[in-house]
Amino acid sequence: MDYGKYLYRQNKKHRKERQRQRHTLKEMKFYPKIEAHDYETKLRHITRFLNEHNPVRIQIWMRGREKVHPELAEKLAKRILKDTGDISKLQGELKPINHRVQFQLMPKGGNIAQIENEGSSKKEI
Repeated sequence: MDYGKYLYRQNKKHRKERQRQRHTLKEMKFYPKIEAHDYETKLRHITRFLNEHNPVRIQIWMRGREKVHPELAEKLAKRILKDTGDISKLQGELKPINHRVQFQLMPKGGNIAQIENEGSSKKEI
């Protein structure tokens, strides 16, 4: 094998590894006074992102008089955690930052490299 072919294969291998490492952080913004349909729609989006193995940052913004009642934001955060608990895990903790509550959900299960390796091994058989 010549050196050019060796370099080509190495570059191809490194590109594939970098592609596996890439996780796109998705963000979802909520407000404490969210209607049921809007909540379900956003929850479906979060579920889709997690099923695609992307981490999701959730921010619950409080406006005006909502800032006086931060317990509403925490109640909504716990509801989101409960509804996505079977496919996600909380990374870190709930962080109240000025007028918002922020947290990040990670998909449960293995990382992307493990999942893609399992998929490629099934194709070879």
